[in-house]
Amino acid sequence: MKKIALLSCKEIDPNAYLDDDLIFPFLLEKNIFAEFVIWNEEGIDWKQYDAIIIRSTWDYTEHIEQFLEFLRNLPADISLLNSYDIVSKNYTKSYLLDLVQLGFEIVPSIQSEINKESIESAFQKFDSEKILVKPLVGASSIGIKIFERNTPISEISEVMLIQPFLKSIHIDGEISLILFNGKFSHAITKVPKSGDFRSQEEYGSCITAFKPDFETIQYAESISLKFAPTSLFSRIDLLKNEEGLWRFIGEVELIEPALYLNFDPAASENFANAIIKKLNF
Repeated sequence: MKKIALLSCKEIDPNAYLDDDLIFPFLLEKNIFAEFVIWNEEGIDWKQYDAIIIRSTWDYTEHIEQFLEFLRNLPADISLLNSYDIVSKNYTKSYLLDLVQLGFEIVPSIQSEINKESIESAFQKFDSEKILVKPLVGASSIGIKIFERNTPISEISEVMLIQPFLKSIHIDGEISLILFNGKFSHAITKVPKSGDFRSQEEYGSCITAFKPDFETIQYAESISLKFAPTSLFSRIDLLKNEEGLWRFIGEVELIEPALYLNFDPAASENFANAIIKKLNF
């Protein structure tokens, strides 16, 4: 029997969607045993596993250097998914600027140190009444700051990502397309609760299943193909652009995205089959 470790973390927010265990029965049908393992637990013999899949390691941004070192030091003969190379180019939000070079639309962004000049320049460039300032390494909207015009600006000696606040987030929310081995599986939409801009379920957003049109699916698959063609899983988060199309990339999540398997009856089997195909089990 093959054995797979699904990497997780010690503390999971009770409001987060942790449903990766839905793939276990489908893997067992193929004589594959899978279990959750805490990534930074002491005393784990990683050589007992045939493959290691990064899943709910939702504390890694707080221990980024330790996490990267852990991945680098895993036994070389054990398959790691997604790979270290993918993780190393996805953990900092600078990758969004790389997507522009590949021909994709992102939420308009400036990467800069935060000071009076950079904030005023962003207001002028984006012609927005509010802007968001995001840490380059972060998750679940932690560390995001909101600036309005003519408010005092504290200098931050750190390079961050500056983006306009998109009003459409309150109306249409954002959609997440989940892909396995580069092919579309299912999608959801997330609308923040009234008065909030954060779309994560931890903050009370409304999450429902979503059926994207063919062109949007093609767009998401082309992102995966050009940016991370070897990824086992990817979640493409999109917002509406000025034309009302789902084309602004908010995130391309390749490390530990929630995959919302329980929002589509075929999703769990899709994921299990993708794992089997990727690993040639």
